[in-house]
Amino acid sequence: MLVKQMAIVDPVVIKTVIDQLQRSPLYKHRVDAARLLATIGLEIIQEEGLEEEVFNVLLEKLSEEPFLVVRQAVASTVEELNIKKRVWDIVEKQLRDDKDEIRKKAVIALGVLGIRNKSLFFAMLEMLELDTCEDVRIQVVRAFSTLGMDNMHVRKSLVKKAQTQGILARECSKALESLDKVSDAQKEYMLQSFKIY
Repeated sequence: MLVKQMAIVDPVVIKTVIDQLQRSPLYKHRVDAARLLATIGLEIIQEEGLEEEVFNVLLEKLSEEPFLVVRQAVASTVEELNIKKRVWDIVEKQLRDDKDEIRKKAVIALGVLGIRNKSLFFAMLEMLELDTCEDVRIQVVRAFSTLGMDNMHVRKSLVKKAQTQGILARECSKALESLDKVSDAQKEYMLQSFKIY
């Protein structure tokens, strides 16, 4: 990471990092590129006039990146660059979109960004119950599992759906197994973080 050591950053370097994040065939290089954008920092990115380009690439990678570890690195970068609120606002609007694919991508993004309030949590829970697209419902299950959201509302819905047939039932069963494996210490922490009143 010569860029880190030398602290030499110009538009060419930033564009190369963006290109690496978008196109590298190795997921580890995409993770490194996301982290490098965080190291470069928002101030320098803004000085070089690349804020919107970086923002758009990060927003896209939150939902279109196939590897969870890369999406998590991108979410961490979004937070470090202080653009998480802006991303959340966009993603929350996408949850209400008429197009299934857009709602699905929004749920995938929230699976790494986290759920910032109760109303969003209940909107996702409602999507699990009522969304017309099974792919969206599957992504909601995966988001709850990835975020370790083990509370009575989620568990009740997952148990009910696991008793049916099909892909959604299998995903719910996997999510329940995953939630059961979470250690007691993590469960206590997560329950406090996502407590619904």
